[in-house]
Amino acid sequence: MSHNLNIDKLDLQIISEMMSNAEISYADLGKKLFVSGGTIHVRMKKLQELGIVKGTRLHVDLKMIGYDVIAFIGIFLEKAHFTTPWLKNCAKCRRSSG
Repeated sequence: MSHNLNIDKLDLQIISEMMSNAEISYADLGKKLFVSGGTIHVRMKKLQELGIVKGTRLHVDLKMIGYDVIAFIGIFLEKAHFTTPWLKNCAKCRRSSG
């Protein structure tokens, strides 16, 4: 299977090490595997593009940093020129578009 995906021994070593310690820096992993941190970065990018590595996640306990409630509020204004005055009156608004 690894032959079809074009991965080699180094890729498998990177996967193994990252599965053991996902917090290791690319520089430290590179030292451990006798390659540069840049090589690790390029290989990880390749493994992500191949779909072998599904990405990284950061889980933050928002309550621990003071966020008790998360709300997504949609406001539809009749005219675009109403946006600026409305935002000036909104004390803690984060603007999001998309």
